[in-house]
Parts: sequence; C-alpha cells; structure tokens
Amino acid sequence: MAGINTKSIILMGLAAMGASTPALADPGVYLAPMLGYLNPDNKLSRTNDVWGGRLALGSVLSDRWNLEVGLASHEVGLPGGGHVNQKGFGMDGLYFFSRDPAFAPFGLLGLGYMRSDSPGDRDNAVTANLGLGFLKQINDRMDFRADLRYRLVDTDLIQVGTHRLDDWLIHLGLHVNLGKPAAPAILASGAAPVAESVPTTPIPPAPPSDSDGDGVIDSIDQCPATPPGRTVDARGCEFDSDRDGIVDGLDQCPGTPADRQVDAKGCEPDSDGDTVVDALDQCPNTPTGRQVDAKGCEPDSDGDAVVDALDQCPDTPKGDTVDEKGCTIASSIVLKGVTFESDKATLRPESARVLDEAAEAIQRYPHLSVEVVGHTDSTGGDAHNQALSEQRAQAVCDYFIQKGIEAQRLKATGYGASKPVADNKDRQGREENRRVELLLKPQ
Repeated sequence: MAGINTKSIILMGLAAMGASTPALADPGVYLAPMLGYLNPDNKLSRTNDVWGGRLALGSVLSDRWNLEVGLASHEVGLPGGGHVNQKGFGMDGLYFFSRDPAFAPFGLLGLGYMRSDSPGDRDNAVTANLGLGFLKQINDRMDFRADLRYRLVDTDLIQVGTHRLDDWLIHLGLHVNLGKPAAPAILASGAAPVAESVPTTPIPPAPPSDSDGDGVIDSIDQCPATPPGRTVDARGCEFDSDRDGIVDGLDQCPGTPADRQVDAKGCEPDSDGDTVVDALDQCPNTPTGRQVDAKGCEPDSDGDAVVDALDQCPDTPKGDTVDEKGCTIASSIVLKGVTFESDKATLRPESARVLDEAAEAIQRYPHLSVEVVGHTDSTGGDAHNQALSEQRAQAVCDYFIQKGIEAQRLKATGYGASKPVADNKDRQGREENRRVELLLKPQ
C-alpha cells in the first residue's frame, strides 16, 4: 500500500499518546486511534475482509456533544486483481446519550473526503456517514471505544459503474484523554523534591440548589417559582385542595365542589350578585339589592307568584287570582243566605252570619272597594222594585259600616228587576232573582 497504511496510522496514534499528550493542556481534547473493519459495497469488491485504520482528534464541546476530525485508510481488493487504496479525512459530531464512565453510548453524523487510487483510475469523492458507538472507561485517562458506521460514497470510479457506494465499517480502539501532567520541580542537586504530606480538610459538597426556597430542590421542583411562605407538595407545587385550578394560597373559596367553573379567586360566578352562585341559582336574573332565599329567588310570603318586593298586597289569601301588583282581581260574590222582610229593606236575623263572614273578608282586602248591588224579582212595578233594591243594598252597606268597614270603600247600587238570573214565572226563580251581590274592585 502506498502512502499511509494501516500500520502507519496505528503507530501515529501510539506516538501521539506518548509524545503529544504533554503538549496538550486542554483536558477536553482526546485522541482516538482505532482499527477498522470495512464491509465494502459489492459493486466495488466481493472481498469481505478489508482491514484498515482510523485516527481521530476530538474535543468535548458540552455534556452531550463532541466534535472530532479523523484520518482513515483502507485497501480494497478488486475482483479481477489489483487493489483500490482509499485514504480520507472527515469531521464527525458525536452526540452522547449518557456520560456514564461504565457505558457511554453515542450517535454520530459526519461528512468527509476520500481519495481512491487503483490501476488506471483515480477518484476524489465526498462521503457521508451515520452510526452508533460507545465508550467504556479503562482508567482515568483512557477508554475503550467501539462504533458501527454506514458510509455513503459519491464516486466516479470506472470499476464501480455507478456513482454510489454503500459501505459498512466497524472501529475498535482507544479513546485517550489528553491533558498536561504536572512536571516535577528539579532541585539544584538534580534530585526531585519529596512532597511533604499536608493533611487537608475535605470540602463538603455544596447543598442542592432550591431557588424558590420551598424545601424542594430545583432538580425535582416542578413549580420552581413558588412565592415565599407557601405550602407545597413533594413536587414543589402548591396545594389545590378543591382541585378547581386555583392554588390554596390564592383560593378565596376553598370548598368549591368538583367540576364547577371558577374565577381567578377560585370562586364560582354569581352573575346577578345575589350571593347565590350561578350553578345553584334558580332565579339567575334577580335585580340588584333584592333579598333572596337559598335558591337565589326572591321571597313570596303569600304564595301569589308576585315577589314581596313588588307585591302591593302582601297578605293575599291563598288561591286568589291576583294582578301584576299581587292584588286580588275584582270579582262578583253573591251573598247567598241574606234575606229581607217581605217587600221591605229590613234584614232578617239569619242574614247576620253571612254578612259577618263577608265583612271579615272585605277587611282582608284593604286595597279593594266594594259595590253592594241589590236585585229584586219582577213582582211589583219597576219604580217600586228599583227603589226597594237600592234600599236593600244600602241596608247591607250600613251593616258593614257597623262592622268597621270604611264608608268610603262602600257603594250601594240597585238594579231592581232588570238583571234576573232565573225565570220569574216560578217561585224558585223569583227567589234566586231576589239577591245581594258584592262587586270587588281595586281602589
């Protein structure tokens, strides 16, 4: 093999270990002499056993990356006889998945140049390689190194007949860390001094960093900016007892039920401001300042469906039909059982019970005025019946006034026989037509 051969590269590596090491002061620089095995593309050679060498000089850039340049040489036998001498150099980036001295795996990616010489042909090619490898520590200065690479070669060799070669390489060798060793001082007599043993006190390691002072070191703190004085869990995060997304230190409503929507204070929204949260508020549009019950609704003390704040008749009897003000709507009531002496306006004693009940009812509706309406049957003349009906209506009004009902709320009206409700031809019909009605109207 002409030029640099395999033995030359290995000898260069060993020489660099002995001669170059004292000259290099950077402990991140290393030398990697390696023996190489090449499995060439079948288009170039069918010989599987191709040995060569590689020498790399590299530098540690960070905890993960190394950068190195290298020289390589192989001699590939051709099927028809003769050899192809391959010499090249390239640059590789090594990414370390771990820096564990016992086993440090890495991936590599690189580009290079390769010159190939064969009888009657010469080629300068660009190469690209991709691979995996590892280091295993032997001592403080030296590691065992191995890697497997795929190499792509862009070539114009006549013997190949194509522009692409796909090769596989295996490298085994050493990874030598280069550093400047301490040179012994020389005394005037020529003898090296004997270092005097001085006891030293070991420096304790620095405590783990805890930037936010929450008692959880930074390396495992998942919430590294916790404000001072807050209580945290094992992850370094503040507690959120009700799991509403607002930490306890900021949560002004710490007992929020699960899955409820909350604001920045950890409280459920209360859109109408009635102190009953929306999730429980059955009356979500309560006007501001109104008193509400536990359901968020205004009270309706008399149960007439008009809330107390709007109810102008707060004591409406149960079952009454009311208007929008909460007051009973006017209605007509026939006072059955109220009777008079024949053809007179004198009340019979048995009428007292019915009139007393009516008076009590009227007193419960102070917002209503009462029109007392008298009716007669058709017996007698119209003028007589009209006057009699008015007198009987007035007699009932007088009775109510005696029971404490204000006179201004009462009005007596007579219609004579003009508004019958039954047939005046028989006794029963005439009896029904002789009646007194109460018309209740808002004042």
